[in-house]
Amino acid sequence: MKNLTIVVVSIILLFSCSSGSDVLTPDVQSLENTIKGKTWKQLNYDYYGYWFYLDENQKLYEKFYLCDTLEENGVWEIDGTTITHIYTEGPLEYSVRWSIKEFNDSIIKFQVDTMPEIDVNLVYEIVENEVIFGCMDSSATNFNPNAVCSSDCLYDGCTNEDAFNYNPLATSDDGSCCYVAGCTDQNATNYDSNACFDDGTCFYVGCTDNSAYNFNPFATSDDGSCCYIAGCTDQNAMNYDSNACFDDGSCNLGTYIPDDNFEEALIVIGYDLVMDDYVNTQMIENITELDLSSFLINDLTGIEDFTSLEILDLSKHPLEFGTISTPLEIDVSNNINLKHLNLNNNCIINLDVTNNTNLEYLNLTNNHQLEQIDLSQNQNLIEFHGLCKFSSIDFSNNINLEKIYSLRGTFTELDFSNNINLKYLRITHSNEISFIDISDNLNLLSLSINTCIGINSLLIPTSLISLYVDDSPNLSCITVDNLSFINQINMLGNNQLYFDLSCP
Repeated sequence: MKNLTIVVVSIILLFSCSSGSDVLTPDVQSLENTIKGKTWKQLNYDYYGYWFYLDENQKLYEKFYLCDTLEENGVWEIDGTTITHIYTEGPLEYSVRWSIKEFNDSIIKFQVDTMPEIDVNLVYEIVENEVIFGCMDSSATNFNPNAVCSSDCLYDGCTNEDAFNYNPLATSDDGSCCYVAGCTDQNATNYDSNACFDDGTCFYVGCTDNSAYNFNPFATSDDGSCCYIAGCTDQNAMNYDSNACFDDGSCNLGTYIPDDNFEEALIVIGYDLVMDDYVNTQMIENITELDLSSFLINDLTGIEDFTSLEILDLSKHPLEFGTISTPLEIDVSNNINLKHLNLNNNCIINLDVTNNTNLEYLNLTNNHQLEQIDLSQNQNLIEFHGLCKFSSIDFSNNINLEKIYSLRGTFTELDFSNNINLKYLRITHSNEISFIDISDNLNLLSLSINTCIGINSLLIPTSLISLYVDDSPNLSCITVDNLSFINQINMLGNNQLYFDLSCP
């Protein structure tokens, strides 16, 4: 066989041109270890160019397009800084020699001699990641969003040519083949519940007059139902129109008031007319003050539509309180303008006032089933009544608080250090509490300690002018930092109390 040495330039990338010789002479073993066993491609050629791979058995693989597969084409040899590619085409054997000018782990630069004074260099870079083949059709079941080169796609569907919904692209039958055709629209007159393939035969009856309120553009046959009077067709609505045959969405059902006593109160006050479990919302949405005291209301559903309400009085007479057995259901979270809330003498179990950030007055006296109240969002609170059954209570965010009346609970301690504006404080029937420090409340004027058996120590500020202690037998000495001011205090209740700079 005749040997020919041919320099193939059809795959050359004209990367740089230089005159003279500036060839590195790398270590031969290092060159071979660097270049073999890896795929290399012409620099900056992403879709076409030249890719090659030298394997351990001296075989050379190559391709000319990104999505081609590397195919074996001859063998390779390394002699010094020269790589020789030997391959055959028909009866001829070819040898292509690449002279290495520079190389490292990621770049190889070949020199091709083209003419005496010009050197043409080919630059190849290592292929870090092999090209990803996959189905690139997003409608296929095996779609690969990371694929760069296309491969066969798979599709689910009906593969039976006799079915109405036969899918010629389907490669896997999904059991959806349909053999019954008909109208599949349930709104159509001729709807066929057995049909699984719509054959376009649906027809509709309805009003065909486009001037009617209930005109049906899909109707193919007029059924005499055309309506020309619009209005409210709900008989429960306040603006029900018996002549209307088409509901125009104008119905005003009003605010739902399920508690008869609540609705009766609204009728007495003049905000409602008849007992029908509803009140006209427009009649109540601008009300700012509502007095429901002494009405035995158990469910305050509907109060949420009194959106302008600032004052709500739901207090009851003490005699009435004794007859109440059903807890009061109340939700004032929608009454964000509320400033004054009086719930004295009720049976409230749960109360959420975190949305009522404008609240200034809150009376919860004699709600003996109420154990928790969150006042953290009520920074405008000035006066609080809490004769309840609190297990704990936190006033730390209520910096504007001036009056705390009838505070009761099973708490063991109270912290008033943030309540610098506090003027009046009464704690009663709280036997678990043992110590109260109000020495830093320099605006405090009146203090009442009633039936607090566990308390045995008390520190008071010099601003105090009224002190009442009763039925708290373990409290006999009160610590003060100035004995001279005690002459100004109006003492009531326990006359056995004495003051000292440091009580035992």
